[in-house]
Amino acid sequence: DFLSDKKHQSLRRGYLLAVGFLGAKVVETTAQRQWIFGARQLGLRLRAALISHIYRKGLVLSSQARQGHTSGEIINYMSVDVQRITDFAWYINTVWMLPIQISLAIFVLHTNLGLGSLAALAATLIVMSCNIPLTRMQKRYQSQIMEAKDARMKATSEVLRNMKTIKLQAWDCQFVHKLESLRNIEYNWIWKSLRLGAIGAFIFWGSPTFISIVTFGTCLLMGIPLTAGRVLSALATFRMLQDPIFSLPDLLNVIAQAKVSADRVAFYLQGEEIQ
Repeated sequence: DFLSDKKHQSLRRGYLLAVGFLGAKVVETTAQRQWIFGARQLGLRLRAALISHIYRKGLVLSSQARQGHTSGEIINYMSVDVQRITDFAWYINTVWMLPIQISLAIFVLHTNLGLGSLAALAATLIVMSCNIPLTRMQKRYQSQIMEAKDARMKATSEVLRNMKTIKLQAWDCQFVHKLESLRNIEYNWIWKSLRLGAIGAFIFWGSPTFISIVTFGTCLLMGIPLTAGRVLSALATFRMLQDPIFSLPDLLNVIAQAKVSADRVAFYLQGEEIQ
């Protein structure tokens, strides 16, 4: 509106708008840096606490409980599983920020496009609903990856512990083939997980275009005039919607990984101890 009606707008108001935009960006950047600092602190403290608990638990495990947790699995608990649990600390605030961001974006669209914003809301919900089956499959893949990783680490630890016997009996080739087969199983599950992630990335990068087409097409069918100001404002709002849509697959993926890892660590920590 300011640029389209320059004759009736004062230069002072233009400067105030520019300073306001700059101040809002400075506040956003400062708050984001503080949030990242706090999330990193929380993640480091959580990581240190979990690793120390897992290590102390390994010292007091009973012989029966130790049979179900090999040294390779315990290493995975302290490296892979703990890392996935601490990664969730980065996404804690995203859980409540996503609904607020989407609500504000839809409100801005409703102010500019009226009922056309309902089409944008429907398109956004369609894009987000596509992530639900992807998340379920990703959770299953993560469980299979961790099981394959545990089997490979267990076999590797056994080979290293009995290396002298293997060398004396000339069993090198047999155990190499066994380790390679376990590695191939893990590789296949990782490949499926990455391929599913590529599909999620395609949905993310194509979502703004899809939402724009649906929204503007609905506005044309409903006879809502699309001026330059409305179109530019709507495109900027679609860019605001892209961040929540991008964060949602990552959030669901991190939640799925953290849930699987938390269950594994909890099962280990609940093991029987030496009396």
